[in-house]
Amino acid sequence: MSNLIPWIWIICFSICLSADGYAEKINPSCFVFKIQGNVSYLQSGSKWKKVRRNKFLFEKDRIKTEKDSSCQLLHQQSGKSYHLKPNAEVVIQLNGIKLIYGEMDDNQIVAGFFGNLMRRFDDAQRSKYTTTRRSLHEFKFSTIRDITLCDAFPELIWENVGKDYTYRLIVGENVFNIPSTNEPIIRFSLSNIKPGTYTYQVEVLKNSKKVYSQEDQRVRTLRWLNKHENLDILNGQNAIAQVDPDNSFLLGNYFEEKGLIVAAMDAYRLFFERYPEENDIRPFLIKVYSDLKLYKYKSDEIDRYNGTNK
Repeated sequence: MSNLIPWIWIICFSICLSADGYAEKINPSCFVFKIQGNVSYLQSGSKWKKVRRNKFLFEKDRIKTEKDSSCQLLHQQSGKSYHLKPNAEVVIQLNGIKLIYGEMDDNQIVAGFFGNLMRRFDDAQRSKYTTTRRSLHEFKFSTIRDITLCDAFPELIWENVGKDYTYRLIVGENVFNIPSTNEPIIRFSLSNIKPGTYTYQVEVLKNSKKVYSQEDQRVRTLRWLNKHENLDILNGQNAIAQVDPDNSFLLGNYFEEKGLIVAAMDAYRLFFERYPEENDIRPFLIKVYSDLKLYKYKSDEIDRYNGTNK
């Protein structure tokens, strides 16, 4: 658990910044996760509300547990992790968490958790509002600029421009031909790639003739992890399962930190299939759609976010 806390805070802290209602608060003070039983939070001017999965809280917010209930708290400024026991209530303060009643254990000190938080915050915010430039071709087509893949997560994806088109994927000196499909997303699993960093591009073909190439676009890079790095990814995935077994949102953030954007997307999508009401953190799914150039999915997700935030 102690080795996991630094990156858990790094990847999760930025989540809260997506919520419109929190835009003016700038920074949260506490992240709540590993919810068991009945856990509720209270913010100024509102009523007690149930915490279902992950939640960010701010100064003066309160959280309480009922009988046979508990949760984990990560406090931003103090760098401490807390376990709030059953029948307890706390108030969030800038310099710590104050116990009102009940019992609470403070666990490990969190070290070095700031990282690139503001960059990730800005990226998540912008992803809700940016639009796609109009294409000069008969279709819009692009692929992610930089991506990491490995034996455990070998898929590269892009938006299908139509059922009449095939594709040629070029990774370094490796060439892969991808047949046409009716599926809205092309998902292609690479194989026999040696560890290293490659330039890559995708060519679009119609009737076996190239109709679009990424040669004139910015260089795109694909990094393939070695066996040790692949094992580290799997160990991290298993470690998350020990911390919070069903939290595919934490898993998605972990993958995103590691550059495994396709795996992150799949984890985020699974989270929202299970918990569609958790709209505050939807901008992070929007962001990975934006990174992956999945224009239609991004647009649909923005509509979904705005529709439940009016």
